[in-house]
Amino acid sequence: MLLVKSAYSDRLEEASKLLEHITSLSETGGVLESSILKSSYTLLLYNNLEATVSSSISYIHEKASVCKYDDLSDEFKKLYASFYHFDISRKKVKEHLDGTVSGNFRFPDYDEYCKRITIFSGNIDLRSLNDFNEKYGIGRIDLRGRTPDNILTIKNKRNKLAHGEESFRDSCRHYTLSELQELGDSLEKLLSKFIELVEVFVTDGRYKTPVV
Repeated sequence: MLLVKSAYSDRLEEASKLLEHITSLSETGGVLESSILKSSYTLLLYNNLEATVSSSISYIHEKASVCKYDDLSDEFKKLYASFYHFDISRKKVKEHLDGTVSGNFRFPDYDEYCKRITIFSGNIDLRSLNDFNEKYGIGRIDLRGRTPDNILTIKNKRNKLAHGEESFRDSCRHYTLSELQELGDSLEKLLSKFIELVEVFVTDGRYKTPVV
């Protein structure tokens, strides 16, 4: 988890440096440049969201990949079954069942899993992240105030920029520096809480069958 947290911190620093540069440009009258960079800032925030969530899920899968079916929690047994036993040809049914019964099959790592299963059907926001947490048994992220709306704004801005619905010069032109900072603060609240939940989840071994 140290690598996940280190990369996350580096991306936070990148966003902070970019916001400082936007502030400097705004003070010297670089309207066009600062408008473009404001949009780039929201894109950088979303990239941090997606990268941190993906690397955290990869870490969970790495820890669980040593486990046989019988070793897994109920939630992870469902994930295992969806990977190995869903939509397979009749020829492979016995092979997959034998692999499970014998213990030769282990919980799939993240890259393997993503080749067959879509974890997020769209882009990530607080709702979809909580849906993921529920499916994995991690725990709910409960954030109040403007934070959920700000996370949704980051996602929506990313989509509109990526699909060309809004230009970089216009998308965030009217955002104040304090509003941009608020977006960044909201993302940090979300990801810090998510990382905390994942770390506790893995440390407690909650992906495994509870020891009676």
